[in-house]
Amino acid sequence: MHQYFAGRWLHKSLKKIILIIAVSMPAHFVLGQAPPLQRFYENAKVGYRDAQGHVTVAAQYDAGSEFSNGYAIVVQNGRRGYLNAGGQVQVPLIYRDAQPFTGGYAAVKLADRYGFIDESGSWVIQPVYEAVYAFAAGRALVKKDNLYGFIDTTLCEVIAPRYRQATGFSEGLALVWETDGRCRFVDSGGKAAIATAFDDARPFHGGKAEVLRQGKWYRIDRDGQVLGELIPQPAAVAP
Repeated sequence: MHQYFAGRWLHKSLKKIILIIAVSMPAHFVLGQAPPLQRFYENAKVGYRDAQGHVTVAAQYDAGSEFSNGYAIVVQNGRRGYLNAGGQVQVPLIYRDAQPFTGGYAAVKLADRYGFIDESGSWVIQPVYEAVYAFAAGRALVKKDNLYGFIDTTLCEVIAPRYRQATGFSEGLALVWETDGRCRFVDSGGKAAIATAFDDARPFHGGKAEVLRQGKWYRIDRDGQVLGELIPQPAAVAP
């Protein structure tokens, strides 16, 4: 093989090998970051050690999560807080409940209400929610004044709490129950995706949903067209 073409072939082959190695390696190696600390248990307590097995955080917590997005949730005497990637307490253990950081924010419960803090532990949204659920498709279900609505990843209320009950988003649609007991499917902006309201329903899966109307269950598509009656008829599951 000519030296020029042999050199080009070798260069391309090396690039492919390097790419394959980079794709297969964990992100912290590719980015030059230290691997996250690993949780361990000792005498019914939780601590953390580094990749070499050296103890970074002594086993002192009643419970603790694995690291996610640079933080671990730890519990002591019934109160929760956060450790940073180095094992130091980043946010004090003062909360009754705590959820993982997502996009720089975390939902925490102080007294009997949930709010959102940033990575410094400062309030971004004061504790006003009775419940906060995990994000799905860029929306999180929240409960305020005994009604349900949705916030987006910037923590804005994109659908104000006004529903008696609601599910998270599935295939781009959420199932909500109005205060009169009727339910319908809405899109991520709160607009009715199907004009018809139902007596009961179940979330969409595989482009189909089951709905109760006038005492009978049917299967519908995303346009609200009836695909057929369910046989046998299931029991109602309205909240």
